[in-house]
Amino acid sequence: MKCPRCNGYVKYRSMQCKKCGLRFRYSEEAESPCKRATAAIMARVGGIVGVHSFYLGYKIRGIIRVVLFLGLCGLFIGPQLASIFGTGMFRVKPDAFTVSGLVLLVANIISYILAVIDSMRISAGIINTDSKGFMLR
Repeated sequence: MKCPRCNGYVKYRSMQCKKCGLRFRYSEEAESPCKRATAAIMARVGGIVGVHSFYLGYKIRGIIRVVLFLGLCGLFIGPQLASIFGTGMFRVKPDAFTVSGLVLLVANIISYILAVIDSMRISAGIINTDSKGFMLR
């Protein structure tokens, strides 16, 4: 969480700011409105797109994940759909079709693994604050 005097980071157990030395007690105001279980479930279910990042208030991180996800879909699914439906927009050879499909599959597997790791880190308490520094409930 953050110190009310200097906005420095304060560890949960110490409850003393290292910057300015302010001591204070834990209160309900120091808790985030976000729940740890909800964030973990969102990371597991919609982590590829970055739903949990938006929920915890990390907007930039969420936007990056959405852009990467949509970019991968646009790069690899668009040409494949065009070649399947024969629109003539893209002339994709069968070799490029299989390679782009494999790249998309590997990228999605890596994204899902990272989402599961985020889910575990949230559940274990390694990620225990939201973007404002408040403790998850």
